[in-house]
Amino acid sequence: MTINPIWGVVLIFLVQPFESFFPELGGWTVGRIIGALTTLLWLTYLASHAKSFNQLFKSDLLKRISLFLLFATVSALSWSTAENGTNAIVGAVTFILLGMLALMLENLIHERKSLVMITTAMAVASALACVPALLYILGVDLYSMVGTQAPTDLNEETMRAPTLGGGNPNSLGIIARNGIFAAVLLLLVTQSKLRQVLAWSFLFLCLSGLVLSGSRTNFYGTIIIIAVMMAFGAFRIFKNRSQILITIGGFLIIGIGAFQFAPEPVKARLLLGGEDERIAERATARIGITEEQQLHALEFVKEYPLFGVGLDRTSVEAGPQGAHDTVSAILGETGILGTIAFTWLVLWAMFRLWKLLKITRSFKFKLCASLLLGMLVAFVIMGVRGGLIIPYDRTFWLVLGLILPVKRIFTSTSVVKNASQPAIPKSA
Repeated sequence: MTINPIWGVVLIFLVQPFESFFPELGGWTVGRIIGALTTLLWLTYLASHAKSFNQLFKSDLLKRISLFLLFATVSALSWSTAENGTNAIVGAVTFILLGMLALMLENLIHERKSLVMITTAMAVASALACVPALLYILGVDLYSMVGTQAPTDLNEETMRAPTLGGGNPNSLGIIARNGIFAAVLLLLVTQSKLRQVLAWSFLFLCLSGLVLSGSRTNFYGTIIIIAVMMAFGAFRIFKNRSQILITIGGFLIIGIGAFQFAPEPVKARLLLGGEDERIAERATARIGITEEQQLHALEFVKEYPLFGVGLDRTSVEAGPQGAHDTVSAILGETGILGTIAFTWLVLWAMFRLWKLLKITRSFKFKLCASLLLGMLVAFVIMGVRGGLIIPYDRTFWLVLGLILPVKRIFTSTSVVKNASQPAIPKSA
């Protein structure tokens, strides 16, 4: 009897916020190890399930992902013998595993139960990782108890060191943003009142973690996600726009009110410095570094146009920090071919979600599709102007893999509902 690989996928997202606690094995994190084992299990599963196997090879997602992975792998192999060539190989393997994750999700999720399992695991793990940050504000310092620092202690050591459950600002911000996404998706797909209540509690904890992290990229990225959901989901569903405006106003009042209780260093960081000159200078310097790395990427393309300088090798070619955004990483490290393939993948996913938004009238289906679209829009903006390298973010591949399953789940539900309704006889 073959084990359903969906449990491996659940485990990947369950351990994701806590990967820094586990020792690496030959440079492999626990998440990457679980991902590799789950991929092998899935390939075994496909060998004994002809329907799933045929479905995979008819997948449009497979075609788009394969092209990007092909160019990224060729780029890595072309630099394998150069200085830090192993970095390029490791990067290619990472992309392949993440691409497999997206394909697994699309291939395995046919029922609401499977999607609920994954979103619950992701929301629970993210919420647990945000608890220490919330307790810290309430006066309980779990960080000191385990010998780490709170994300509100904004110094260079804290910014760089992975600590308790995403203890540094950027990693905590990523975890919180992912938890918010998972909690909202869980609210939309679950039919259990208990899970809905739990999802609201997860959402509260992750929102607290997001604000307390002081991560600008993820804070403003989450605002973008909510804005897209409102613009393409809620505003196109409700006829009474005034109710939506009142709801948005209420959330703004609550958010601004809660923001007043955030520690001053966090406020200063989220407001790009505010009155704190030290944090303002750091924010300006970070923007300057991003722009400098993007200029380096253009130089790499001129010198190595087809495949770039190899994944994770910009630190060798252009200074110790290396690529710190998507433009630098994709354009500079995979070249023109990799950039075209990746851009095509993202635009294809956005267009597919846009089509779903236009054809459906289902309230929850439209909100789910707009949530996924909001994530992609936020990824693009965070990847270009923020410190995010999109293909290394596991949630990006999760979003790609959920587009078809979300359609399956809500389409089948509407078909069942329509079939259960008695036929209305035509009038003579």
